[in-house]
Amino acid sequence: MINTVGIYNECFDFCACVIMAVLVISRLTKGYQLSFERRGSMVLTLLDVDLFLASFLELTRSMMLNNAAFNLSAAIEVVGLLQRIAYISLSYLFFLFAYFLVHEDQPDGKKWLLISFPYIFIAAELIIPYSRDKIYQLIGNSYYLRGPWQWQLYLYSIIYMVGALVIVWKNRQKLQKEKQQKKRFWWILSFELVYLVTIFLRVSFEYLQITYFMLAISLMTLTIWLNDYDLDSWRTQSLIDELSGIKNRQAFRRDFGQFVGHDLCVAMIDVDNFKEFNDESGHETGDKVIETIGQKGLIQFGDEFYRYGGDEFIVVSQMKPQDFVAKLNLLAQDVKKADVGSRPITLTIGYYFGHPRTPSEVRKLFHLADANLYFGKSRGRDQIIGEKP
Repeated sequence: MINTVGIYNECFDFCACVIMAVLVISRLTKGYQLSFERRGSMVLTLLDVDLFLASFLELTRSMMLNNAAFNLSAAIEVVGLLQRIAYISLSYLFFLFAYFLVHEDQPDGKKWLLISFPYIFIAAELIIPYSRDKIYQLIGNSYYLRGPWQWQLYLYSIIYMVGALVIVWKNRQKLQKEKQQKKRFWWILSFELVYLVTIFLRVSFEYLQITYFMLAISLMTLTIWLNDYDLDSWRTQSLIDELSGIKNRQAFRRDFGQFVGHDLCVAMIDVDNFKEFNDESGHETGDKVIETIGQKGLIQFGDEFYRYGGDEFIVVSQMKPQDFVAKLNLLAQDVKKADVGSRPITLTIGYYFGHPRTPSEVRKLFHLADANLYFGKSRGRDQIIGEKP
């Protein structure tokens, strides 16, 4: 009988366990609701939980093996089996995470079976005593040695991780549409490479017991960064009007403090007889009107153009007054030329210039522009009213 008491390194597994416990508790208590891919978010959470369980079970097994009281204990064998099932689940879950990042559809039954078959097969081999003993040979004190089928376990992990690598790499253009998404792509790729390295270390230097620690550090970094990315993405989406594609009222309120202390050109814009578009042609036409104004306004004013609500728009710009008025005229002309509904879209616009030094002066500037807007309506609409630059 081989004496294995006291030879297992508990330090790295303990660190991995603590890291993953903090990460899982943080995710669950703060209720991160990742929106970039809903299924991918769920799988990432499961991946965090599974790595915590795997590192906890490995730590427990090491502590039991280092304690002579547990020699010949069946509990060590049970804990070891559960730990190995948790370990093989990591590859499967990460493959699903990579899959759902680039596939919005729910896999059908056949595809699910194809994706899950290696996992089901290797899990069944670990559960069935005969095949388990071929993978892990047990000696008298529940100490695992590599069996003749050990290669299947590593081949299984490599299959899933290479599969995930292929999915991510083939869809790299989709995952790199924006600067932030480009960073996300490289973080995911880095985790896969770290995982492949840990497989090598587990095969060649198992006594180091460093596998879960490396995975915990890598997965913690990946998870935190994806949460930050998604939170930033959610914040950005919450500031953009879905219909018009421009900043909304919430964005206007956020930016309000930035208007103080600058030379400002302010315009209030209203769609003339907007209700008639809905009454004559239905809400789809009304939506098209709002979308058209948003697109044309974005061309002229960029992120200085806001949809304040309904058919009301606001422009706040620091450009020169004469350029501002010229762009307002271009906006009105472009919108009028748009082929939407049975009649042209006309705008009534009131504008004003000023240099507000306090928030109350900013509000006064908007009130003056609004007064010009209503004066334009009283004159028959389709007007641009304001002081000459």
